[in-house]
Amino acid sequence: MSEDETRPVEDRAEVQQIAKAAGEVASLIVRAAAERAASMERLMSPEVRAALPAIARLVDNGGLDQLQQLAQLSGAVEDALSDDIVARLADSASEGLDLIDQLNRSGLKRALPVLTRLVDNGDLERVAQLARVYGAAEDAISDDVVARLADS
Repeated sequence: MSEDETRPVEDRAEVQQIAKAAGEVASLIVRAAAERAASMERLMSPEVRAALPAIARLVDNGGLDQLQQLAQLSGAVEDALSDDIVARLADSASEGLDLIDQLNRSGLKRALPVLTRLVDNGDLERVAQLARVYGAAEDAISDDVVARLADS
């Protein structure tokens, strides 16, 4: 032992400092114990005890792991949604609603039954083929061909 450890405590101020430090340590210990007791009390509340069977079933069937994964996915989505992305999504939604509004005002609703019948009986495909033939014929007819046809 060193001389400092074996010497008697003679200074009253030193004794007071030691007592104050011991009181602070005791206060910290009491505060930590009180916090632990409050945590244990919350863990043993009637609500938690009532939830334990459901939590046990979630653990048994893997549902708790799925909930954790879902929470992680939700957090990742939240992190990924920057202000720019949210603004672009809002713009896209607004443009989509504008398009639907224009379609409604144009009377497309009245044409839908006719278009449905054209699709169902194959006539729409025939109309498309006829339009391709007409376009090809129009492309093939040049001024020279028209002039030769007129001469003959």
